[in-house]
Amino acid sequence: MKQRPSFYLLTIFLFIGCGHRESLTCIVMGYDSIIYYHGSSAYMKGIKRGVVTDRVFTEELFHSVKKHGYLLTLKPGDGHDVMTNFQEMVNLANDHGVSARRVLAIDTNESKAFGSTTPEVIENAKDGKYEPMKLNLPRDEDNGDTTLNKYPKSAQLIVLIAGDDEVYAYPGGDMQKGKKYTYDGLANMLKTRVKVKLLFVALRPSGKCSYKNTVDVLDIMKIAGVEHYGLFDIKKAEEDYLYQMALIKSI
Repeated sequence: MKQRPSFYLLTIFLFIGCGHRESLTCIVMGYDSIIYYHGSSAYMKGIKRGVVTDRVFTEELFHSVKKHGYLLTLKPGDGHDVMTNFQEMVNLANDHGVSARRVLAIDTNESKAFGSTTPEVIENAKDGKYEPMKLNLPRDEDNGDTTLNKYPKSAQLIVLIAGDDEVYAYPGGDMQKGKKYTYDGLANMLKTRVKVKLLFVALRPSGKCSYKNTVDVLDIMKIAGVEHYGLFDIKKAEEDYLYQMALIKSI
């Protein structure tokens, strides 16, 4: 697969060349809280605070972006569940057809004004530095089983992200019937499957995969046109199996 830009989040980190358009900056604080303003951080105009679950508030935000032709700048903070909230904002941007957007780190002016900073792991990702880590993923009590069970077995696909540009994908309920894939192989397989049947993909990063590995696989979901997918914690039996398959070196 061709080298991707170094900073993606789900369908999340989309960079568009937008010249010198005025920006509307949305700071995703975590704890469902978001703050937005327009203009530069030195002269913030129209500061508004709300929550990502308030559809009236978010509708107003995206209406302003489209009405004035703003470049939407998303900046992740360091609060609880910030990645979940960030994903929600990107989904809303997609729903509203806002493609002129970018992701930047919270700057000094914003940090002083709002008391938040961009997590170091995201700063490192922007600079091309990737470290193995445990992602703070949206959790499901049954490691995604509750969500998976809403779909028939024939529509379920579990993708275990091993690291080193490899994954192991298996159909719902039968880990032994899976197959190793490179990222290119996974993308090609998914493109074929989404054309012929309903599909839900459960993505489960191993403890040995890096932040980059996970966001690259999230990027593949978008490239392949997968509409229904989610991130979940990996099960111990699955991580053990990756070890047996020599896809990870140790548990």
